[in-house]
Amino acid sequence: AAWGSLVHGLLEHAMRHPRATRDDLHRLATWLTVETPDLRAVIPEALDLVAAVMREPFWAEARGGGHVAVEVPFAVRLDAGAALPGGGAVEVPTVLQGVIDLVHAHGRGWRLLDYKTDVLDGVPDVDAALVDRYATQVRQYRLAWNRVAPTSGTSAALVAVRSGRVVPVE
Repeated sequence: AAWGSLVHGLLEHAMRHPRATRDDLHRLATWLTVETPDLRAVIPEALDLVAAVMREPFWAEARGGGHVAVEVPFAVRLDAGAALPGGGAVEVPTVLQGVIDLVHAHGRGWRLLDYKTDVLDGVPDVDAALVDRYATQVRQYRLAWNRVAPTSGTSAALVAVRSGRVVPVE
C-alpha cells in the first residue's frame, strides 16, 4: 500500500506540474516516505516507473485534452433504490465517495483513469485480473463523475502502471 501511495503521489505531482524534473520528484518522494523510510531504497525504481508512465500515449493525451484534473475527491448522494454498479440497488440513502486518480476532457466527454500498481506475476491474463478486481470501483467513480459533470459520455479505464497498459472498463 505504501508503494502504491508513493507512486500515486509522484504521478499526481508530475501531471500537475509538467515541468517537474526528476530531481523535483526525488525531493517529493523523500518527503512522501517520511513515515515509511524503508521505501527510500526503492525511490529510484519509483522514479523510473513514473518516467516510463509519462512516456505512455495516454499521458500525452491527458495533457493535450484541455481540462485535466488529478486526485479528484467526490461524494454524491444516492437515493434509496438507486442502482449501484456491482452492488444492486442501495436500500437507504447512501453517500458514494472516493478519489479519482486522473480525469481529462476526451472528445465530447471525459476519460477517467485509475492507476493500479499491483504485482500480478504468474497471472495469465493481467488485464482480466485487473478488471475483475477493480471494475466495480471504477464504474462507481464513473457514476459519480457523470452526476457531477454530465456529458455525452465518460469512458473509464485502469492504468496498469508497471506495464503502462490502459485497460478499458465497460
